[in-house]
Amino acid sequence: MEPDARQELSGKDCREIVQLLWRCRGPLLGGVLFFAASFSRAPLSFAEVAAPIASETSPQQWGRGPIRLADQFPLALYHESFAADSPAVLSPGELEVGGSFAWSNTVNRKGSSYLIDAEVRRLALEVSFAPMQHWEVGLQVPVLWEGGGVLDSFIDGWHSVFALPDGPRNDPDIGEDEFEVRGDTYDRRRASVEAPGTVVGDVTLENKWLFTEGGADAPAIAGSLAVRLPTGEDQLSQNGVDLLGTLLLSRRLGRLVGYAGVGYAFSSDLEQAGFRFEQHRLGGFFYGEWEAFDTISLLLGVQGGSNYVANIERFPNYQLYLDLGLKIGLGSSSTLELLIRENPAPDQGTTDVTFLLGLTNRFLGL
Repeated sequence: MEPDARQELSGKDCREIVQLLWRCRGPLLGGVLFFAASFSRAPLSFAEVAAPIASETSPQQWGRGPIRLADQFPLALYHESFAADSPAVLSPGELEVGGSFAWSNTVNRKGSSYLIDAEVRRLALEVSFAPMQHWEVGLQVPVLWEGGGVLDSFIDGWHSVFALPDGPRNDPDIGEDEFEVRGDTYDRRRASVEAPGTVVGDVTLENKWLFTEGGADAPAIAGSLAVRLPTGEDQLSQNGVDLLGTLLLSRRLGRLVGYAGVGYAFSSDLEQAGFRFEQHRLGGFFYGEWEAFDTISLLLGVQGGSNYVANIERFPNYQLYLDLGLKIGLGSSSTLELLIRENPAPDQGTTDVTFLLGLTNRFLGL
């Protein structure tokens, strides 16, 4: 008999979560202390070192913001996923057009229960517009490629240079630059995906409302609602609608800006290629931005969420990612984005490495 598809957290799972959080203790502790300190009226020494921006009025409680990147894990492509974001919205009448290219490589295995060996490339085209004060609407269309790829040997070297865990990459039974996405279900069936090649993904519509701009004693707060529609090609699409609601906060201390968010995702179509997906998921992030120069921001963040897959034996109950990014202002209206995403530990239902290059351009007063 098939047990309940919703796995319970075991003692081993809890220990693994604690170990992962400990590995990411720097960004996590920094985020907690940052937001705690930002609500205190007493000046702290590290805040003074952050080169406060002199102004008689409270400065904006956000900077250039996190780099938005959806989860590139092969099984995450079927549904809407969490992405770090800023509560900032465009000014009324502003239009922003952007695009990003993300390239990921994954080798993830847990005994004979499942094997995820794939490469994903995503070209995301985004348009955002502010029809009125404190309200922004947007549209995103991804073009996806999924297959065996070419990065396996490069990622092996990457892990070696930076002393990162290899996980199952050194398993001789796993071929180089091959595609295999499969798993054994609780009722002893085999779920598997064929390499789809290049496909147009589902369209996502977004709404963001800025509830408060914050001030000297309060963070900026916004809420967003994303709706993913089943418009894509069958290989990486679905027959239902996804909803993703997120609460976003940001707080400034001089040239340091902290971002945090929590979200809830709902999926209506739960079966694809033999995999059964969770209907309800939770996620969140901590992000820090240092405005090192007038045109350059350095970014460090931690992002995680609950499990996608419900029916695969021994599949992890969570995901956790560590992001390192750079934003460069090009003139008054364009921004260049660079990001590297790593998973703190292998075999945890996450993509091993992701590289992103993005560019946005803002048009004023439309």
